[in-house]
Amino acid sequence: MRLFISGISGYLGTVVLRALEEDASVSEIVGVDLRPPAVESCKLEFHAVDVRDAAGIRKAMRGCGAALHMAFVLDEIRDKEKTYDININGSKNVFRACLDTGTPWLIQVSSMAAFGAHPDNPFPMSEDEYPRGDCRCYYSYSKAEIEHYLYRLSQQHPELAVTILRPCVIVGRRLDNTISWVFSRKFALSLRGCDPHTQFLHEDDLASAISLVLHEQAKGIYHVTSDDTISFSEMTERAGMIAPAVPADLMCRIVDLAYRFRLSPFSSHWVNMFRYSMVGSNEKIKRELGWQPSYTSRELFELVLEAGRRPGA
Repeated sequence: MRLFISGISGYLGTVVLRALEEDASVSEIVGVDLRPPAVESCKLEFHAVDVRDAAGIRKAMRGCGAALHMAFVLDEIRDKEKTYDININGSKNVFRACLDTGTPWLIQVSSMAAFGAHPDNPFPMSEDEYPRGDCRCYYSYSKAEIEHYLYRLSQQHPELAVTILRPCVIVGRRLDNTISWVFSRKFALSLRGCDPHTQFLHEDDLASAISLVLHEQAKGIYHVTSDDTISFSEMTERAGMIAPAVPADLMCRIVDLAYRFRLSPFSSHWVNMFRYSMVGSNEKIKRELGWQPSYTSRELFELVLEAGRRPGA
């Protein structure tokens, strides 16, 4: 198979590229990104294309048997219009390019965050739950909006097969993001009355899930999550942090002020994502594809703590 991948040079793109180098079901990879990939591959044909460039995406995708869409702004940037343009409009360009080029299969890497942090979220959530998103967080909102658009598109164009993967929080050997930053500190605020549970997933387990989907040509929606969860209070305790509880509104104001003065890498968008749990059941992917997570969330939280201890964290 000749496979198109957006975001080939990003964190997830690098992990997936390494995994697919050994995957016999993928003969060629057409990767697009703004910068060259971090690793080399004899399978890779690289195109320096922005996902917002519809013509460039169509040109790169021609002749591919499937498209894997991973280009997305995760770590917060200050320009929210640019974030929206990349996350929403860029995704739509990839989806439409599949139709314009006759690419028959689209694999969308979404997120459990598409459900949004709501007090009535089932625990755990199945693939049948509706992704409501959360307008208070650009990431959750974008992931939900993309799924909604993709659903409508697939209903209008049944010739396009769709697979949606919803991983939980991803960690790995190169972890360097907001989560590692938070737990490198000795002090953090917690939300009064909230103790959400989180799931962690190793980067290699997401890559193995993608390989399985490609090998089995699996269509539909799959949660790619750990078997267990870990609460915020347990994480702060294991990290040896002081975490006094404050009201949500006050915490949002404090965090936004810190973000404004560049004392924090995230704003209240991410505070809102930790009000309530977004826990997903992985029973479907285990039952249908035989996938299994290699680590528990508690084991992977140790990687978070290790990342936070690195010099410069």
